[in-house]
Amino acid sequence: VVILVDVSVTNSVCIIHIQHSLRLLLEEQMSNKDCFNIIAFGSHIVPWQLELVPSQPENLQKAWR
Repeated sequence: VVILVDVSVTNSVCIIHIQHSLRLLLEEQMSNKDCFNIIAFGSHIVPWQLELVPSQPENLQKAWR
């Protein structure tokens, strides 16, 4: 699973809601998936990791931080 997060200026007023939804997604839905990554995009594209990582609890926590 690759999660795309729009962090553009247009969404800056919604960032708290985006963070909350991302946290719920990581906690409630990603633990039963094999692998994941998060890519933030706005004026630049920023991947959390260079490749998919296993959906283990420690990786989900690292992704949230």
